[in-house]
Amino acid sequence: MIILAFIFCLYSIYAQVKLSPLIDFIRQSPSMTKTIGDVSDLYYIFTMTRGNYGFARYLSRTPVPPTEIEMQFADYSQLRTTSNIALFLHVAMGVMIGLTVIINLILKL
Repeated sequence: MIILAFIFCLYSIYAQVKLSPLIDFIRQSPSMTKTIGDVSDLYYIFTMTRGNYGFARYLSRTPVPPTEIEMQFADYSQLRTTSNIALFLHVAMGVMIGLTVIINLILKL
């Protein structure tokens, strides 16, 4: 479990570094901010861990980017994959924590 948390932390930092230009672009574009919502500067490190999955879910549900993003980011599919992996790791960590709690409660009975 500690290993998964460590991997999640490292990957969150990696995702933040890779997706920072896209996050900055969305924050500077009023139309994109209106569509996606406000995205914090350190989304993958702090905001996502608070349960705000809006930006990650938007990238997950949008395989073809809007033309505004497509013109600026030719590597959108790679950015999307990076975001999807970060989201998966976060959900997996939550499931592992939940299962650990349930197993500990069952074993104490």
